Amino acid sequence: MATLQIANVVFCTDEAGFEARVGTAEARVPSAIYSERTYFKSRAFIAHALTFPVAGFEQELQTLYLSTDGPRLLYRATKDAADVIIRSARKTDATGVAAMHNDGRLVSVGALMPLKRNVDVLLDVLRRQADDTEGAEEVRAMLDSAR
Repeated sequence: MATLQIANVVFCTDEAGFEARVGTAEARVPSAIYSERTYFKSRAFIAHALTFPVAGFEQELQTLYLSTDGPRLLYRATKDAADVIIRSARKTDATGVAAMHNDGRLVSVGALMPLKRNVDVLLDVLRRQADDTEGAEEVRAMLDSAR
């Protein structure tokens, strides 16, 4: 195990040049699209890392994402994405952009289809590799009942 120490860490929370537009109406849609894309990529990374494991991290991936004795991060990521689909399908405004509500993350109408495909891939990985058919069926039932 190795420890990496970084001196003088600087955290950047903004995209370059975006600071002046924060909170404006013209920034609302680009910001939502950027957030959606980041959310999709994080779910796609999980599926990729579990389908093509990184050498040396197989045990960690197994324990964290696939094992029913661990935190079941694959199940949680899949269930969270399914929750986003259900909430987003109900709460979009006239422009098709989902407004942020107290109950969490939402995506636009146009992003629902790619997210559904993303969830299908995660469900497939959950069934095949995690041997978590109960979790996969629970998420599938959630999505089916929302239709």
